[in-house]
Amino acid sequence: MSGEPTIAWDPNNRAGLEASWPDGAVWPREFQNIAKFRRSGHITNWDYYPEYLEADMFSLKTLDLWAEQEEQTRQISSALACLVLTYCFWIAYADLDGFRIDAAKHMGTHALRAFCDSIREFAESLGKERFLLVGEVGGGREKAWEVVQQTGLDAALGIDDVPGKLERMVCGLGNPEDYFSIFQNWILDDTGQHRWYRNKVVTLVDDHDQVRKGGSKMRFCGDPQYCDLAFNVVATQLTTMGIPCIYYGTEQEFDSGGRPSGSDLVLRESMFGGNFGGKCTRGHHFFDESGVLYEALSRLVELRKQLLPLRRGRQMLHEISGDGINFGFPHVMGDNMLSIVAWSRIFVDQEVLVAFSTNREQPLAAYSTVASLFRSEGDRLKLIFWHGPRAATPPPAELAVENKAGVLTVHLTLPPAGFVIYQAPPGRQSLGSRRAVVNQL
Repeated sequence: MSGEPTIAWDPNNRAGLEASWPDGAVWPREFQNIAKFRRSGHITNWDYYPEYLEADMFSLKTLDLWAEQEEQTRQISSALACLVLTYCFWIAYADLDGFRIDAAKHMGTHALRAFCDSIREFAESLGKERFLLVGEVGGGREKAWEVVQQTGLDAALGIDDVPGKLERMVCGLGNPEDYFSIFQNWILDDTGQHRWYRNKVVTLVDDHDQVRKGGSKMRFCGDPQYCDLAFNVVATQLTTMGIPCIYYGTEQEFDSGGRPSGSDLVLRESMFGGNFGGKCTRGHHFFDESGVLYEALSRLVELRKQLLPLRRGRQMLHEISGDGINFGFPHVMGDNMLSIVAWSRIFVDQEVLVAFSTNREQPLAAYSTVASLFRSEGDRLKLIFWHGPRAATPPPAELAVENKAGVLTVHLTLPPAGFVIYQAPPGRQSLGSRRAVVNQL
């Protein structure tokens, strides 16, 4: 970074390099060749082309991934070929089923496409027909979709501040519409087509960077004011559109040592012993399959496997009402939102109603709309799952669909910081009507 070399590149000293294993040189040995690196200095402007493609990311040295005349010859560089072989080794050695590609835009479109094609070919040769390739793509949804389409990635993460919008909504500090709008249809000017983002967006919380938090980085459970909402924030990932990604340790209530920091270190706690770790993780194994949060999330994951609407369905954010007359989407009033947030997942004529409460101290009750296309007055929705961080009166076992001010609704009652899932009966339409509905989807 200062213009002085920090690695003694001496290809003739092979014996010395071999003796330096494992920490005294670059490994694997194919990368002990200075010609495989760009050597263009470090990035100072992260959005300036070609700087963000060619320069080093802080102390991380950038490989030369672009062969001369690549587009004309369809050849990849030797550095990229070695990189592909390295990742193929790990697929075979550890039986991996997918990769998260960090800072994907810094690879460049051509190199990333070649990498995805090569990795997928190797995975298919092992019988892995659905190997998952997820890339971190900064920027908005349209840019993310463009990169996914051009490179062969399966999905993108790091777009539209998904973690921030998710956390703020669950804590009652952000509007639900801000989060749910991420997955709505979007018109792309360059294709003139409508696209669903339901399986192209990765949702997560407690990510390893938390750039959005600046000098106050810590895991969700590090804030005692909101840690009892940890189940709700992950459960929302598991019951809304997108590919839910649970960052390791969240299910164990890792808390960054209970303190904010400007360093990423507090986000990267040790799970299996190490010199750093919050919540008593320092120096010993910490993976408790009997923990309350772990067990509750395990039950929800199993339910998700059973219910197609939670995995495949469309989603509908519901309006709510306290009096059964005036309905509207929940939103922040002043600095907070003490409210029930409810939505439906719909697959053909199956409806699952999901809701949580942002009030951590008191039970909440409210009317919620339902998917009126499939519901009839008198339908009864059955409680199939609920969770609360403290002992509380269980939610009603059934909800009856009522007509309130010309709107089909149910009356929800949730315990403090509660989370519920109700299953509706199949739609009562004729087969012909159902076919007409399917044709509209």
